[in-house]
Amino acid sequence: MTGISQHRSKITKPLMERRRRARINAYIGQLRALLIQAGATTSCQSSKLEKAEILEFTVRHLRAQHCPSTDHVSDEWSRLRFCAGYAACAREVTRFFRTTGAHPSAGHHDRHPNTSQMPDPLTHARVWRPWS
Repeated sequence: MTGISQHRSKITKPLMERRRRARINAYIGQLRALLIQAGATTSCQSSKLEKAEILEFTVRHLRAQHCPSTDHVSDEWSRLRFCAGYAACAREVTRFFRTTGAHPSAGHHDRHPNTSQMPDPLTHARVWRPWS
């Protein structure tokens, strides 16, 4: 009996593989049609898309559709990040003027008319820099 089952397996295995590939190709064809219909492809020759490109465009399109960052949420997030950055910058400028004793409205020459009386920048208060 094992000889018959092996023979049947040798015949049915390639047939099953052909059916599986035919199903995969049919679904990839449907994905191609859906992507073209949705306008998710930017390729000039949409009918000549490779299978890998179809899958890539499908993944990109699905991520764009299901991504929680829609435009209004993204705009709000950008606005909040800008406000937080602006506030942090204002605090840093205020801290700098407090530690140096300088006044923001005073010009450089008004504070130190003689350059020999200018404080040495290396011994003066250390200023925070993001790259250091």
